[in-house]
Amino acid sequence: MKYDDMIRARHQYAHANNYTFRLEQFEKILEVLEYINFEISHLVQNKDIKEDMITDYDEIKNITTKIKNCENRSMKNPNIKKIKKLSKQFYRKYINSLGQLRLFKDIFNSLLTISQFDLRKSTQKNFYYNEITRLEEKL
Repeated sequence: MKYDDMIRARHQYAHANNYTFRLEQFEKILEVLEYINFEISHLVQNKDIKEDMITDYDEIKNITTKIKNCENRSMKNPNIKKIKKLSKQFYRKYINSLGQLRLFKDIFNSLLTISQFDLRKSTQKNFYYNEITRLEEKL
């Protein structure tokens, strides 16, 4: 259900006592509202933090896209080391703020998994690439 649908359903309920929605439909909307509240209360006041966060996010997004589109699926791919490092940095930097929001829970779980990769274990190469692909799809 979209945010606009939620507003329409709430309006119908308020003015016509017509209750046509289920609360489970609003889980994603509540996650987005939670983020909007976070952004207003934290990021609007601190534009430098917001710009840093966007820059860090874009860097991870670009690297994950490069890895996903790369035919060289070697553990020696320099972008593998880079995504591990960036994931660890982003996770540590934002887990206590952005990481507390339900909207970003899956992203932070993927970042943590990627940051803990043991790149010496080439036997898990497919797992690494699959996790990076999942992260790229979430971003």
